[in-house]
Amino acid sequence: MLINKNLIGNFFICLMMSPETENIENKEGDKSVFWSFSKSLKGLPKTFYNSILIKNGFYIFLSFFLAAPINFVFWILAARYFEDEIVGIITSLIGVISMVSIIARFGLGNGLQRYLPNIKNKGAPNLVNFVFTIILSSSIPVFALSMMVVFFFVGKYPSWVWSWQILLLLFTFLIGNNIGIIVDSVAIANRFGKLTIMRFLLKSSIQLALFPFFKNLTDIGILLAIGIANIIPSIIFWIFFISKLVPDYSIRLSFQPSNRKIIGYSLKHFIYQIITNFSVTILPIIVLIVLSESQAAYFAIGNVFIGLSLLLPIAMSQSLLVESVKHPSKVKRNYFLTIAFTVILLTSAIILFLFIGKPILLLFGEGYSTAYWFVLVGLISSLPYTANILFFNYCKIMNKLNIIILLNAIYITIILVGSLLTMPNLGIVAIAIFMLGGNIILNVIIFFLNYKKIRNFLKT
Repeated sequence: MLINKNLIGNFFICLMMSPETENIENKEGDKSVFWSFSKSLKGLPKTFYNSILIKNGFYIFLSFFLAAPINFVFWILAARYFEDEIVGIITSLIGVISMVSIIARFGLGNGLQRYLPNIKNKGAPNLVNFVFTIILSSSIPVFALSMMVVFFFVGKYPSWVWSWQILLLLFTFLIGNNIGIIVDSVAIANRFGKLTIMRFLLKSSIQLALFPFFKNLTDIGILLAIGIANIIPSIIFWIFFISKLVPDYSIRLSFQPSNRKIIGYSLKHFIYQIITNFSVTILPIIVLIVLSESQAAYFAIGNVFIGLSLLLPIAMSQSLLVESVKHPSKVKRNYFLTIAFTVILLTSAIILFLFIGKPILLLFGEGYSTAYWFVLVGLISSLPYTANILFFNYCKIMNKLNIIILLNAIYITIILVGSLLTMPNLGIVAIAIFMLGGNIILNVIIFFLNYKKIRNFLKT
């Protein structure tokens, strides 16, 4: 009960925050700002609107959310024109390459977000070029090794997956994704989240526009549209926008960073990302092997909705990290503001899906409605996930990533072991149930590990 009271208290305390508090100069530290609340809820929308923290975080989230309707139409078309088996295989391949992309980046994109906000201008170009050099030089060997591992250990994939055309398109997707991540990291670190919206909208629009030309190419058509749509916007935005965000920037190869702390931080964050995204990569393959190709397709489409709900707290956490680096004295106030904004939007989304979820899923095809409960439970799991990801943000600020690594290892173990044991009986719903249970278990662990800090944090 104590945990729930604290969480509920955090939420309502934040709701009473006045719109004027964003511009108050905090001369006495966090405490004076934290208690500058209004007595009504009327000022809450204005508080959100005036907050740089909320704006930057919401722009990051909107980059995914606004592109979602376009991707939604794209996957409806893919489900209509291609067999369920092909859609399931392609989505699992995309999951594999997304994991490969994370491996090739070594956490350096997140390192940029952590250290670029307060680095001197002369060191900024070097730091960006260092990240760019390492990521591009590692992409080819990491991709080749990963494809060899998948080829020898995942025998479920058909022979057409290993054609040179498919491999080339997967590599194109990898390079485009990695360059785009660097662009996004620089934009987020400079509080220019609008740029991420522009890039994702352009990418999704190109992807949808190319589909009519490639729909008759059977297995290669989906990847051709996705691969081209990923690399073109990334290169365009790299050429035309990085120089505007980073003063005196010019592309050069650099193997020596201007701030060496980025290496240690990035490598720890890399381990954290690998553990976090391991389930994202392995679960589609498990569903493919344990259940069927069609169930893999249903899982992939349903996971799009769950992924969007998880992206909101992730996006807000990234913005909170940047603001905490720039303004350490406002951490408490920004924390509660982030909690309120995230919980309000997520709760609204869950209620909305409760009523219109099945009609939306039926647009993909009759069989996709079976993913309704999987999506609903997965959306509910995003609420306890919010508390976890904001605690992880605190650990990043304090450079205590070992705690994050341990907690994520526990979470992934719960999901994978629980899903494997119950999936034959519960289907893909088992995954969502253990996502929810795993997040609640982490809530409890975090609370008892940090009881004194949480108590002091809430004190006036």
